[in-house]
Amino acid sequence: MIPNSSRPDQVSKRLTLATVLLLGALSLGLVITPSTFMVKMIRRADLLSQISDPIQRDQQCINQCATARALDRAIDPQARIFITGMLGTTNNSNLGYYFFLRNYLFPRDIGISLGTNLVYREDGFHGTPCDSSAILKSNGFDLVINYNNFQMIALTPRGRPK
Repeated sequence: MIPNSSRPDQVSKRLTLATVLLLGALSLGLVITPSTFMVKMIRRADLLSQISDPIQRDQQCINQCATARALDRAIDPQARIFITGMLGTTNNSNLGYYFFLRNYLFPRDIGISLGTNLVYREDGFHGTPCDSSAILKSNGFDLVINYNNFQMIALTPRGRPK
């Protein structure tokens, strides 16, 4: 009886060995054979390397970057910009656009609230909203970007796109 009790162990060892060899072969195949994703990425990198203008290159990737770069080229480097529609809990999902613009338009002053009472909480920014062009102009802003319809209003010549 003792010789037969080792038989399940041998079957188990063979099954484990076969599984390991099969997984190893599959893994080797994945490493050697380029995936469809990698082929697409190589083609995309080749396409992007042929585009020298950063705005045109960004249009192939993330349109928000291309828009922000184009705006950066078009307005005065000293312009102060106010973006409406960024405050409150209902606008928290819009903040990505603010961060894109703040990044690409640096070192310009980008405001989303009047005054110094801007506070960030986990549900979004809270502060003093303003949609009045006259008030924004009197507070030194040169350009207003209305997020809801992405309308740009130049308040001074410095905020007028070239």
